[in-house]
Amino acid sequence: RLLDDMFDEYKNIQAGDSHGDIIVWPIKALAQYIEKTNDLTILDEVVPYFNFHTGEYSDRNETIFEHLLNEIRTIEASYVEGTTLPSYGGGDWDDTLQPANHSLASNMVSGWTVALTYEVFSKMATILADYSEEEAQKYAKLAADIKADYNKYLVVDGIPAGFAYFAGDEIKYIIHPQDKETGMKYRLLPLNRGIVAELFEEDMKDSSLALIQEHLLHPDGVRLMDKTVPYHGGINTYFMRAETASNFGREIGLQYCHAHIRYCEALAKIGHADELLQALLTINPVSLHANVKNALPRQRNCYFSSSDGNF
Repeated sequence: RLLDDMFDEYKNIQAGDSHGDIIVWPIKALAQYIEKTNDLTILDEVVPYFNFHTGEYSDRNETIFEHLLNEIRTIEASYVEGTTLPSYGGGDWDDTLQPANHSLASNMVSGWTVALTYEVFSKMATILADYSEEEAQKYAKLAADIKADYNKYLVVDGIPAGFAYFAGDEIKYIIHPQDKETGMKYRLLPLNRGIVAELFEEDMKDSSLALIQEHLLHPDGVRLMDKTVPYHGGINTYFMRAETASNFGREIGLQYCHAHIRYCEALAKIGHADELLQALLTINPVSLHANVKNALPRQRNCYFSSSDGNF
């Protein structure tokens, strides 16, 4: 009843589209819940669908497991043709990099979203072993196929690309040392998530961490990219928001506290305890100036987002 009171009044207010990673998060939440509780009975709970057109719950009711299978079919349907890589869709975690046109949305893949999807499929393969061996094997194959195509299409010269754009017979690598158009060479999110998702082998974990620390680590935290998205008077080429932002504010800023926390997670994953402690102190507002030399005092009880866009 409490949930009804909180949310039902606004349930008909729905976005018409979403970033390509949005569909992955419910699966991740479900996987983490089962991983911690071992409560597989949640998969048998019957819940309704939501009818986007009417703004009401549908008469169609299925188990959470059946909802899960439908999500997987939807993700598979989004694969870029000839690959097992989910398309970029309306974007990924970094709002500033929303695709500038439909071709980019359907024919470009994000190195971060792919790694996140691999992580979730791998977890579900393990979790479902005691529920449905057949489905567990399907998830394991989905994860293996994604990993193979990730290494085939997104890792170039040993460096994961921020994006791969399948433009006909050509693949353009965006935010990578081979990127000649944007001038950006390194993107934090794929490097981070590849470590956290256990997608990378040991040598790539080490090399990815080295790239982060050489090109993206600054006194106040890690940067999303090594450079900002180029601005050409608001003309779109690849990334809608960043290329139309007329001030150096949130839409262009590179130091996001949330992304830095994911960097901390990557350090924890590979056991770099001293670097993890320093990384946490760097974003902890308490006595911040003791760890970040030129920091201004920040409100102690407020989660802050960005420090390089001083606006």
